[in-house]
Amino acid sequence: SIVLLGTAALYLAEAEARSRITGGLDLDRFAVAEVDFLLQDVDVERRSLIVDRVLDRLSSHPAIDVVAVASGLPIGSMPPPSSRYRHGTKVVAGTAIAVTPGAFDAVGLEILDGRGFDDDDHAASEPVVILDTAAAQRIFGDADPVGRQIEVTRVAGLGVRSDITQTRTVVGIVETVSGVSARAEGASYLPFSQQPEGRLQFVARSDDDPGRIAREIEAALLIEDPTLALMQTGSGRDVLSPASRFGRVVMTIAAILGVCGMAIVLAGLYGALSYLVSRRTREIGLRLALGAQPGQVAMMILREGLSPVVAGLALGGGLVYLLRPLFAAGLGPMMPNANALAIVGTPLLLLSAAALACYVPA
Repeated sequence: SIVLLGTAALYLAEAEARSRITGGLDLDRFAVAEVDFLLQDVDVERRSLIVDRVLDRLSSHPAIDVVAVASGLPIGSMPPPSSRYRHGTKVVAGTAIAVTPGAFDAVGLEILDGRGFDDDDHAASEPVVILDTAAAQRIFGDADPVGRQIEVTRVAGLGVRSDITQTRTVVGIVETVSGVSARAEGASYLPFSQQPEGRLQFVARSDDDPGRIAREIEAALLIEDPTLALMQTGSGRDVLSPASRFGRVVMTIAAILGVCGMAIVLAGLYGALSYLVSRRTREIGLRLALGAQPGQVAMMILREGLSPVVAGLALGGGLVYLLRPLFAAGLGPMMPNANALAIVGTPLLLLSAAALACYVPA
């Protein structure tokens, strides 16, 4: 039972920790709708037209402050495309995210140096790029990258059959998205008009309920193409939080494990102790007749009943702790980390339940 409950507590603790991770984004201030145009065989011209029309429609919505499109973010379930950056002889890997103007305002990322994208950054204009602080540090070190040029290679992948390399001018530096699922190598941001990707996230910032705004985005998309299928919709926390899917699955599994473990403890202790007490009814009566107080007899029953529980806590807790490396080897980054709640809270909970199961027969 303690193995079941200890494992449940480890996963619950990890899910709770993940739920606090935002990556530095205002996850509760914007809505997201994910669409994969590639899977639905929507060509570049058609998807660009849909994006323009949907953004025009939503930008006039009274409850929406800013709306934009991004080909993924460095956090969440839809990873951005892989890229390489070259400056002189230095080549580093990263991710390249295509965004429309206003994307940084929509998700709450601050431009730290230079400028953001605007309508002048179109397909026929000079190729430009914005780096996050992690990518800028890896490529340029402590030097100021704004105004300098790098080669950005969009690595072949979804929607791109071969590598695409362009020399781009760095026009700005933006905050790095941090968190458990953020890409540590850094990210670059390209104008969507210069790199029209096919897997997109429509993002709308609003003070209104993000769930309702997500439905507005979905409605605007379906007006343009009723056959479109959306992948996910909801608030930024629902769609992008590292705990969005992981948390729901883990909470369910952990709750089942916990209920099973507690049921075994309560049923086993209550049944065994009830049987033992019933077998000792004459002895208990004799003790009371000879002057023992009812409280003393109850404490004796509790002490004898809780002794094997304490031993089980020690053995089971030690087993859970020893098996953690095996869990880590099998689950990798999904492996929860033990903390005070799992190490101390679970035994106290189990001990309390066991004491209750002992007290009733006593």
